Amino acid sequence: MTLILENALDFKRFKNVFFLNLILSLLLFGFLFSEESTSKIIIFSLSLICLTLTFLLFSKKGLICNNENVIKIISLFGIIIKIKHFQLYKNSHLNHKKFISSNNYQAHHIFDRTFHVEENFFVLYLNEQNLSTLHSQDKFDQALSFIESNSNLML
Repeated sequence: MTLILENALDFKRFKNVFFLNLILSLLLFGFLFSEESTSKIIIFSLSLICLTLTFLLFSKKGLICNNENVIKIISLFGIIIKIKHFQLYKNSHLNHKKFISSNNYQAHHIFDRTFHVEENFFVLYLNEQNLSTLHSQDKFDQALSFIESNSNLML
């Protein structure tokens, strides 16, 4: 059974990769209309980088589970790109932790307000190895019930 959970990149990384892809696309657009002969190599390399970054933006992370092992996957439009196996043993155990990430954006002026952002993220551990990091409580509960129903692991 396969469960696709959420984007492979969190929001901060997604934003950084998006803007990098935008800047490289603008450079590629500029080199498309140049007259130099060396620009063909630059056009080819920039187009490969932009295509790779675009695929990275649309990648999703998920889980495949059966009785013998749990597999962490990264997929792109349903095609599995990266696989990491976690073997299940008789004494295998599933743990989870909840973390709170907070950022304080300081004001530049004494009369401006400070902006405080907190977000929760959840980490699943299988045999003390990081199985997955999730940013949504709903997806976390869905992953736990998926693993418990498709394997012999209990929380």
